[in-house]
This record gives sequence, C-alpha cells and structure tokens, in this order.
Amino acid sequence: MQYLKVKLVYSAIGCSERQRRVVAGLGLKWMGHEKFLNDTDAIRGMVSKVAHLVSCESVDKKPVLSSEAPKEIKTEAKKETTGKVTHERLSKKGTKTGTKREIKKET
Repeated sequence: MQYLKVKLVYSAIGCSERQRRVVAGLGLKWMGHEKFLNDTDAIRGMVSKVAHLVSCESVDKKPVLSSEAPKEIKTEAKKETTGKVTHERLSKKGTKTGTKREIKKET
C-alpha cells in the first residue's frame, strides 16, 4: 500500500479558515509535524489545497514507531494482571499520595 508523508512546513497563521481546517483534517498540528496518510484521491485533493503550506512525498511503507508499541502492551498487561491502577498526585505540602481505583475487567 502506498502512503503519503505530509509535513507542515509553513504556519497556517494568516491563511483562510478553510485552509486551516484542511491542515487540521490532515492531522497536522504544528510546524514540522509529519503524518503518514493513505494515498487516496481525497487526501491528495486536501494536500493540493494547502500545497503552499506542506511538503509531500510518496513512500511505500509506513514506518513503525517502536516507542509507542511497548507502552500500549505494558499498559494492557498491567490492567489484566492486577485489576487496579494507582493514581499518584501531589498533596498541598508537595508529598506524593496514592489513591486506588478498581477497574472492571472486560470479559
């Protein structure tokens, strides 16, 4: 499957509201932000509307970010094994206090 690597190069400040919505629709939030999107006619049309703000190139594979995958796996494993999640917060004096909340297991 083909992907488009779209990067916001210029700020949308000073552009029309319609162009800002197109940039948001592409999922671009700040300058330098990159997204890998499916190569469809709709996405290509959106990129052409804001071509003066973004850079675009076609890629064959979507890169896998290894930093995101292990966090999700660890979180799910913790919920399944313990059934409890500890939330830490700072009290007014600056010391940590912990509260526990039961999570209903989905069966």
